[in-house]
Amino acid sequence: MKLIITRHGETIENKAGILQGHLPGQLSAEGIGQAKALGKRLQSEKIDVIYASDLQRVVDTTREITSYHPDTEVIFTKELRERDLGEFQGQNKHEMTAMENLANTSLNIFEIDQNGNYEILCYNSVKHLE
Repeated sequence: MKLIITRHGETIENKAGILQGHLPGQLSAEGIGQAKALGKRLQSEKIDVIYASDLQRVVDTTREITSYHPDTEVIFTKELRERDLGEFQGQNKHEMTAMENLANTSLNIFEIDQNGNYEILCYNSVKHLE
């Protein structure tokens, strides 16, 4: 079995430094180009099924892949979403960093925390392959 893991194209929110979490996101012009390039790069790959987040930025990226694989089954699921950032969702990460510096603390929102979220993320990502 060959597992191909990709990332969605750049979003307008990525470019602006907005923390997206479960927000849908809109691909930027560069992100659309990245998604098209990804689709073209994967055109000769044998793809049996695509599992993807249901967030719009991922749906739009997946559309470019499926343009070369129109008969491939696609399963969109909320279980593959980026983690929910709660009250930090939609905030500008540069402003959040400035707030951390002012408070001389760390909000631990830019890295996977030490409470097992990494393992949960991996579990959520691979449980669909079983």
